[in-house]
Amino acid sequence: MGRFCLVSLLLLSGLLFAQGSDSSTMHVCSEKRPASAGPCAVPPRPVNKFNPVYPEKARQSHREGKVVLGLIVAKDGSARDLRVVMGLDDDLNQAAIGAVARWKFEPATYEGAPVAVEIYAT
Repeated sequence: MGRFCLVSLLLLSGLLFAQGSDSSTMHVCSEKRPASAGPCAVPPRPVNKFNPVYPEKARQSHREGKVVLGLIVAKDGSARDLRVVMGLDDDLNQAAIGAVARWKFEPATYEGAPVAVEIYAT
């Protein structure tokens, strides 16, 4: 039986970074971008996660691999603007998007206030 790994599940492992391309989002503090380099947010934390449903077509063909998603975690902790950064095929990509779209996060914070951040899991 194939394996379907959603890399976005690694958000707490320290492999999180922000792109910050949207002017309404803030960078997440990381090793590459510490707080000493300028304003950055404490990363969001997933509090309610849903696993993707493995598509039957992918299961039958023993398709497996990783899907990496980019998304914005809004100030209210919801996931929005999900997109595939690295994908496999449409069925598996859509399964990953469908699962993460339902996630709820403790939002990122800057100086104690919730802020929106753009994140990727690698």
